[in-house]
Amino acid sequence: MKIQINNQEDLINLVEQIDNQLKENFFQRATSYWNQILKKAYKDPNLIDEERSIILLNPEYRFTVEDWLPKVEDNLLKRKLELLKQEFLRARVSSEPEVFALKNKLDYQIINFAPELNGKKFTRSELYNIIEKDDDRILREKAWKALTELGKEIECEVVLLCDLRNQKALPLGYKNYSDLCFYLENLSKEKLFDLFEQILDLTEEPYKKLIADCKEKLSIDKVSPWDIKYYQHKYLTSVSDSYFPKEEIIKSIEHLFKKFNLDMSKLPIKVEYCDIPYGGISLTLETGKDVRVLANPQEGYNWYEFLYHEFGHAIHNCFIQVPSFIIATGEPDYFKEGMACIFPKFMAEKYWLEEYLKISPEVINEFILQNKLKNCYWYRRVINDCLFEYSIYNNPEGNLNNRYKEFVTKNLFIELPDDFSWAYDPVYTTHPLYLQNYILADVIAYQTINYYKEKRGNIFSPEFLEFLKEKYYKDGGLKPWEEKLSDATGTKLKAESLIKTMENI
Repeated sequence: MKIQINNQEDLINLVEQIDNQLKENFFQRATSYWNQILKKAYKDPNLIDEERSIILLNPEYRFTVEDWLPKVEDNLLKRKLELLKQEFLRARVSSEPEVFALKNKLDYQIINFAPELNGKKFTRSELYNIIEKDDDRILREKAWKALTELGKEIECEVVLLCDLRNQKALPLGYKNYSDLCFYLENLSKEKLFDLFEQILDLTEEPYKKLIADCKEKLSIDKVSPWDIKYYQHKYLTSVSDSYFPKEEIIKSIEHLFKKFNLDMSKLPIKVEYCDIPYGGISLTLETGKDVRVLANPQEGYNWYEFLYHEFGHAIHNCFIQVPSFIIATGEPDYFKEGMACIFPKFMAEKYWLEEYLKISPEVINEFILQNKLKNCYWYRRVINDCLFEYSIYNNPEGNLNNRYKEFVTKNLFIELPDDFSWAYDPVYTTHPLYLQNYILADVIAYQTINYYKEKRGNIFSPEFLEFLKEKYYKDGGLKPWEEKLSDATGTKLKAESLIKTMENI
């Protein structure tokens, strides 16, 4: 079954029709999510996803694209067909009504979860603050359990959602959903897991020392989740949080943007503040024209990092210049995350710390070393949760809480309580098999920054932004990401820059 296409002009018209349909649907979905988080009236996401599934699961569209793809010689049209074919395959899981209906139901529960501590409702931000800063260990434990209580409420349905994704991937020729995702993202599981092992090996000794120091400093025999962030805040903070007040986050970003001759007031970026399950969220309603950031700021360097990351997404989407929605959104998620990860890296540069914070070189050196130690935990935590999530799709049977505890014991040397549920983290619901993107993103970011500093000069310059715009931003997914990275840095993706950054801890 296929639509009657007599020539390339007919095909171009069909692709433009699909492009416009997807663009409008994307706008509706992003607007609905934005309004839902801000507690405004919003269109039912199930209706929007039903409309999307009608587009992406249309067999006539799919068969026509597959039929014409080998015949087309025009590079732009061929690229659009390649990206559409990929989206049609992805949609045969994510746009199936059973899948998106359950996902949207869980999204609603996650967004509207109201944690309680000692019989009183708290915002997520308030609980994060207690876990990170309160000297009372019992209170920190209660705050952590209040924050993670959501997992117990949704665990069974999250497992069902993972199982549904597996069921939908099987008839497509994939053993499970994770194998389909590796194919769609053009990733080698073997190479990715090798990278994970490299990072785990590199960070193991300094991380073991960190855990030992945590036990000694806090006078505890075993480290729990409500200890590690507290320890980092209390003993790995040579630069006080007072240097990073939440009221000054946007001003600090504006200060950075001035280095690139950017005026935030002239960018199509809208910022709103809201209590959300994350440090921030960037939403693009229309590339180059309507980009939004939801911020959940708190005092401290880590919260600045979160928001710089989201503004990295926002800047990337501001400067995509291709009119086609298919091309504009055609980059893989880990490349998009790589673009976002470039911006928090500015905060770890000696120049920024000296020039913006006015602190001494000695304190800066200690601060950078402490951040490397914090990154040991961050990388190991992401890799741990990533490997655990893959294990769910490979084998969803058994006690997943016990399995998660085994992963955490092996990789993080942390003890979890018996009444814990792994499902509290919304990433398993909202962004399945996404966590590896943050590791790959840092590899992309460090490779880009180190290349520019070594070969071209100052990254705090309008020229660096022009480099990013020209090499990475403006053409969206017109070229495969590997070509863009190789063209920009002179080499394929390699972990050397990240590994070099993490050495000598």
